[in-house]
Amino acid sequence: MDPDFINSMSEVALSIIVQLSKPQSKQSTRGLHSLLLTLCRNMEDVAPRNASVAAQTRADELHLGDIRNYHFDHGSRFPGGRKKSELHWEHFIPAVHLKSQLLSLVNPTSDIIKPILSQSRICWITLQENSKLNSLGFKSVRPDPQLAYQQANITLAYPW
Repeated sequence: MDPDFINSMSEVALSIIVQLSKPQSKQSTRGLHSLLLTLCRNMEDVAPRNASVAAQTRADELHLGDIRNYHFDHGSRFPGGRKKSELHWEHFIPAVHLKSQLLSLVNPTSDIIKPILSQSRICWITLQENSKLNSLGFKSVRPDPQLAYQQANITLAYPW
């Protein structure tokens, strides 16, 4: 991951966390929580990408090549779009989980925040694999993503 981006996002996250520790109106608190979640979600732009074997096989069938080269925004260009292509852009560690880790910090600093944000990973999986993850309770809570993927019988096509 780009160290400059991680440094910048860590500083922004720290600023939001500090603001959340101060008395705020409900509207401000909601807005700050939303901003922090958006920051965690948007780590996807620089996060390492992977694919399940099934998703890469499907991408090959669609003549897309290495699916890791695609961003979520490219999905609308897949044959039939993302839904018909049966491919799903997945946060390996859900953004809400990263946000929870950040909010649980007792004495947050940028240096403590960096490794949390650096955990961000993206994985292309199939819609069926995503349904399996969700049915197992791993939609937004996934303390051990490797174990969650094992339980959902999702095999990664590439090493991280």
